[in-house]
Amino acid sequence: MSSVKKYVPDEWHASNRLQYSRAEQSRLASQQMRDETARLLMDTDARTVRSQEDSTNKLIRRIDDASFWKGELERKFQDTEEEIGELNGSIQQLEAELNSTQLPLEVSRQCLEYRTHRETIDLVHDEPEKQLLKEVEVIRGVQNMLECTLNNAKEQSRILKSCRFKLGKDLEDKSSSLMIDEHCHGLTNESSQLGLHTGPAPIVSQVITPEQWQEFTHGNIQFAERHRAASQTLRGVVDGVISQCIGDIIEQRESTDLSLSIRIKETNEAKTNLENQLEQTGEEIVEVEKTIEDLNKGIDAKAPPLMVAHTRLDNRQIRPRVELVRDPPQTRLETEVSDLNTVLDKLRSQLQLAETTLKHLSRTKIDLEEDIRVKKKSLFTDQEQCVNLRTKLKATESNS
Repeated sequence: MSSVKKYVPDEWHASNRLQYSRAEQSRLASQQMRDETARLLMDTDARTVRSQEDSTNKLIRRIDDASFWKGELERKFQDTEEEIGELNGSIQQLEAELNSTQLPLEVSRQCLEYRTHRETIDLVHDEPEKQLLKEVEVIRGVQNMLECTLNNAKEQSRILKSCRFKLGKDLEDKSSSLMIDEHCHGLTNESSQLGLHTGPAPIVSQVITPEQWQEFTHGNIQFAERHRAASQTLRGVVDGVISQCIGDIIEQRESTDLSLSIRIKETNEAKTNLENQLEQTGEEIVEVEKTIEDLNKGIDAKAPPLMVAHTRLDNRQIRPRVELVRDPPQTRLETEVSDLNTVLDKLRSQLQLAETTLKHLSRTKIDLEEDIRVKKKSLFTDQEQCVNLRTKLKATESNS
């Protein structure tokens, strides 16, 4: 059997005394706690009443301030709304004038695009191209001026809308806050639907002082009023800009049309000269071909005499022994062969020169034909495409 620990009498008495002491200390601590609780309840009741009365009074003053600024915001919101409508009318006028410049710009660019299809030597940076580029530059300048004015108006409209938004948002917040504060003011300890927040009281993340709150609304009102005045000034700067821009476009268009007319005349003259050169070159080719034919006949005609001379020399080589003498017939035959070879060399050389000349003339003929084709294409580009397109533009503008 396992042994069980047994205590001695002194240990038993000591344990009892310890329990008595602990019980006495617990009762004393409890009595102190009850006394402190009674005092705390009296203090907190009085403090709660004072705090609630102070909160109610502050809510009343807050409601008065919010009502005043709400009325100011409503008036400025209406003024800003009316000015936005007036400015939008000016914006629509500018947009209409800006849109009217788009077709002339497209025509100028299309003419430049047509003229990029000119070929070889005709792809030249000539006066019409310079005037067309200047025309594009003038129209873009006009558009930039109109766009600048339009952008200023749109920016002013954006600012006014931003003012309206800020005023509206501020007004919305004021109305919402006013409803909340009026509701809070009406709450009492006996009100229904009271709630208790569990845990510590919520902390507002963005702390704004009453002075900052008032300055915020006052600043919104001042900002809106300043930009409403700026918008009224901006609405008076449209007509003069439009008149000047349209005049610049018309003046440059006339310069471009004149340069195209001159260029068409120059191209027609060049094409006519090239056609004359082509005709003369064709005639010369016929003559050279006849010359080549005569040279070939001349060369062919020398073959029989040369063959006769060669045959005679070959036959005389078989004369017997002492008869194989280099006599006058022999020397003359040798000279005849040499002379015929020299004549043939000259004829062949002349034939080669004639054939080279024919190739050169043929190449020249091809070049002339190609250049004439290029000139015809350039004339089609300038006269049929560019001039016709610009004529249609004038007709369209006259009918609009």
